[in-house]
Amino acid sequence: MLHPNLDEMIRHIRRRGVIANTFPSGHVAAATACALILLRVAPLWVGLVFLFLAISIGLAAVLGRYHYAADAILGALVALIAHVADTAVAAITR
Repeated sequence: MLHPNLDEMIRHIRRRGVIANTFPSGHVAAATACALILLRVAPLWVGLVFLFLAISIGLAAVLGRYHYAADAILGALVALIAHVADTAVAAITR
């Protein structure tokens, strides 16, 4: 038997599902950032595959009730803003 508080926490998670989320979704932001970089530096099909995976991660996070839709959307937006900023800085420093 585990500690009584830990047992109660495990029972609660099993009854209610995951109850914590973050804003914005770091998983969606990271997946989207990787996809955007690959769209720029890899063959198009590689970038598109990773973009599909990033979208799937966002949908799964929302449908699995790990995040609200706003968390996933803002995670992707954070990655997009970072990508645009990186592209602008790279163009200026050339």
